[in-house]
Amino acid sequence: MIYATDLVISQSEFPFDMFEGSGEPDSTPPEHLKLHNHSCLEINYVSEGEGCYLIGNREYELHPGDICIINNQEYHMAVNHGGLRLKVIVFDPELVWSGSRTDYQYLRAFFERSEGESPFLGAELPITGEITPILFDLEREWQQKKPGYRLLIKADLLTLLARIYRHYVEQDSFGDHISGAFQNHHSILIAVDYINSHYQEDLTLGQMAELAHMSQHYFSAMFSRIMQMPFSRYVLQRRLTQAGMLLKTTYLPVTEIALHTGFGTVSYFNKVFKKIYGTAPGTYRKEHRNGSTAASP
Repeated sequence: MIYATDLVISQSEFPFDMFEGSGEPDSTPPEHLKLHNHSCLEINYVSEGEGCYLIGNREYELHPGDICIINNQEYHMAVNHGGLRLKVIVFDPELVWSGSRTDYQYLRAFFERSEGESPFLGAELPITGEITPILFDLEREWQQKKPGYRLLIKADLLTLLARIYRHYVEQDSFGDHISGAFQNHHSILIAVDYINSHYQEDLTLGQMAELAHMSQHYFSAMFSRIMQMPFSRYVLQRRLTQAGMLLKTTYLPVTEIALHTGFGTVSYFNKVFKKIYGTAPGTYRKEHRNGSTAASP
């Protein structure tokens, strides 16, 4: 048996792919069978034929209409017993998860299944009937690539994952264990949640690293990789977003907004705001005043 890590998605602008697979012939000698994993998540739909799936050290029979979900740590391989055809979806977790706790729910079924819970949704289950048409919509959009296909693919993918999440909640199929493959994402998520709720406060890298139970160096590296920006930039962006909203929707003085959003001094706020937005806060307010939602002076 061979174990390997494959590069499945080579482009990062829209990390999604969908293709057909047939598995390894069951005549393949055991020493030549290759179990693989990859950085992306995977969903398989059994279109037709017979076969089995090897996932880790377990074997599962495949039946037409079954759906399988595989995370980015599990070694796996489909074996073809005759006429096996699979529709394979692969996508990077970060296509779905941008740092919020709500986004993480889309991915829970990949990483928090109860001990012994099968990764398969059998063809006979109501959830499988609900999401199979979505899989075919995804396939059609990916093949035709009409204008806006990426938007529709992401919308369909989120709907599919949300329905799987609901199924797992209703069946009480989530466990307490979080897969090691996603533990770093989960730890960073805790820090991001804290930043989003406490951006007005003095936030330090050391505090957030301690909250995530990581060293400062490791936390800094993981935060940058997962959030696609350094910790300090994320905090600044969160504060500026809130400041911009307050400028557009309230009559609060600029000084008060600067202090309320964690900038400390109005001079520093003015300097940073102008650098990012290209205009002073007061000018920005005049240009973006939303009269329907602004409070009375």
